[in-house]
Order: sequence, then structure tokens, then C-alpha cells
Amino acid sequence: MFRSAIQTRPMAIGLTPKVSSNRTPAQRLGRWKLIQPLHRGPLTNVYQARCWYGKENQFPAAPKNYILKVLQPELIHTRGYRELFLKEIQLTDLLSQTKLPSFSEVVDKNTESASPWMVMEAAEGCEVKQYLEGDKLSSTELFKVWMKDALLALTAIHEQGWLHGDIKPSNLIVNETHATLIDLGSAQPLGCPPRSRGEGFSGTIHYLAPERLDFNLPCDHRSDYYSLGATMYEVLAGTPLFPGQDAFEIVNYHRFAQPTSLQKLCPELCPRLCELVHTLLEKEPQDRPSSTEEILQHLESV
Repeated sequence: MFRSAIQTRPMAIGLTPKVSSNRTPAQRLGRWKLIQPLHRGPLTNVYQARCWYGKENQFPAAPKNYILKVLQPELIHTRGYRELFLKEIQLTDLLSQTKLPSFSEVVDKNTESASPWMVMEAAEGCEVKQYLEGDKLSSTELFKVWMKDALLALTAIHEQGWLHGDIKPSNLIVNETHATLIDLGSAQPLGCPPRSRGEGFSGTIHYLAPERLDFNLPCDHRSDYYSLGATMYEVLAGTPLFPGQDAFEIVNYHRFAQPTSLQKLCPELCPRLCELVHTLLEKEPQDRPSSTEEILQHLESV
């Protein structure tokens, strides 16, 4: 049961189709025409969508790119799944109202339907791995830009009382001026007791904090800091924190093994930058920074 609950391969949302499905979706949901499937997740299907004015083939002259996320049809009557997605819609909508560039704006939603959905503006840019084209990031200044935007997003999420729960490279959409943090499908309330994890846990094990891999330990905002550290380690080093595909090995690495020194892998990097990333990757939450403000202060000194 434990092995089946672990997601070993990162999943992403972009404007490049990555899935094929024999299921033909409804051509329209509300005023939105579904253009092409982009991604199939554990709970939802994601499509590229365009606003449809009501007349055949009548679209805006210069349409924006939109993402429509809808609960999978086979889960409509499965207890709990609809409620999980409704919470994601609510939190995503709330955060989009901050108008931070770190979040995509929610432009439409339907929470009354048996199969709820929401529409967001597509984030400008691409997944960080696509941006780097298989290489590692060499620009410290660009790293700082992405890091600051991710930290602004985390500050807003944590202030609303939530843990993002699935920070990873494929959930970071970047360009040369900013980064957008996407996908709140694994978000969970902060301050809750250790989860009743009989159904497993959410997230992606390559980036999960050690305490999130132990069913007996509580999680707080510092669990997101570890995931951010694992993501930024990979961005800078060009290799995952703990490579491999064996789920149990990776779990044990996160809990007990020390990662290879970032400074050793990338001697050209500023030592203070490497120190910051490794501080985020401390095994014990109390040994990590206590707030995004503390991380930002350290980042400014790089």
C-alpha cells in the first residue's frame, strides 16, 4: 500500500500536450472551449482552453492562453475527491486575488457542477527544466529572481494557513523576469496533527521533506522550505538532490543521507548561495530557516 501511494515521477502543467487519452472530453464547459489535453493528474484533467463567445468559432481577436482544470469524470461520485478539488479551487482563487506575479489568475470557475472546474491564465514562461534545456542554471541573479518570487508565493500560501505540499521543478514556471508557482492540488492545512495517512501522502518524493515521509511527525511551513531547497539544488546542480527511481531508497536518502555538497558539484557558485540551499535541506525542521523573511535576508547577502 505504501509503495502504491508514492508518486515517483514529477508531473507538470504546460501548454505542450503531454498526455493522450481515449476519453473524449465535452467540447465546451461553460463559455470555454477545450482546445487540447495537457495533463492528467491524480484527481483532475487539464486542458488548454479558449473563451468562446457563443457563436460558432467566434473567439477574441488576440486570445490569451488559458488553462482549464476539471475533476476527472470517474471521480465525481467518489467520496472525498470532489471536496478535495473544491478546496484547491477555493485556495487558488483566494491566492490569485493577491495579484502577485507568483500566482496565475483564476478567471472563471464552477463549483456547483457535479464535476467542478476552474480556468486560470496560463503562466508566462515554461517549466524550469525546459528553460534550462537539460543544463544547470549559471546566473546567480536569475536564480535570485526565481527564488524571491517562489518565496513571495510561499509567504502568501502560509499566511492563509496552508502548506503548498508539492514544490518541484515542474511546478515552477519561469522566464527571464519572474517565476510562477503552480498546482495547489497537494496543499494541506498548516498546524494539523500528523496526517491519518492510511491512504498514503501527496507530493513527489524526490522533493519531500523527511518529516513528510514519516507518518508520525507533524509538518509545518518549513516542510515547504525543504522542497524549495531540493528544487533549487536541482536547478543549480543540474541533477536531482537524490537521483534514482526506487521509491524506498529515495525515502531513506531524504531521511538519513546527506546530499553531495553543492559547492563540490558547482565550485563556481557563491559559497553563501550553496550554504543557503543546504540550510533549507536540513533534516530537522528546527534547523531550517524559520520564515521566508529570514531566507530573503540570506538571499540578499549572496
